[in-house]
Amino acid sequence: MQALPIRFYAPAAPYGCFSNFSQHPVTIYGRVWPTSEHAFQGMKSRNHATQEVVRAKASPGKAAHYGRSLLLRADWNNVVSGSTLKLLQGVLVKDEIMYEVVLAKFTQNANCRVELLSTGTATLIEAAESDPYWGEGCSKTGYNKLGQILMLVREVLAKR
Repeated sequence: MQALPIRFYAPAAPYGCFSNFSQHPVTIYGRVWPTSEHAFQGMKSRNHATQEVVRAKASPGKAAHYGRSLLLRADWNNVVSGSTLKLLQGVLVKDEIMYEVVLAKFTQNANCRVELLSTGTATLIEAAESDPYWGEGCSKTGYNKLGQILMLVREVLAKR
């Protein structure tokens, strides 16, 4: 019997640690970031000073808002050749970065890792109505890239 899909979104709701806004620090790219959202938004730029501005934002929401205003690095939407994300189609640089950040978060935060592994084989869906790329979007037919990446991370962690 297939498990029911698990929808997540708000950090304070069930499965909230799956959200990039959850208050779990991530050490990646040579720095400690307050949240995975801070790390992801910071990597939209190759400029160290700009990354530090993102890292210093008081909340993941402020980091996301600032990150949306950045001039994106030139390769952000390029297709990655030889990606580690073999199960995703048309992997872009931003997908690869999200995978690295999410893998670091769940490797470094034991409580998050336990919760992710507890989902077994359930489909994970970011219930972000306003984001049909990372979530399911308002039509519930979005790409759900964050959910797909979480399921890949779960698979990697289950093998360890």
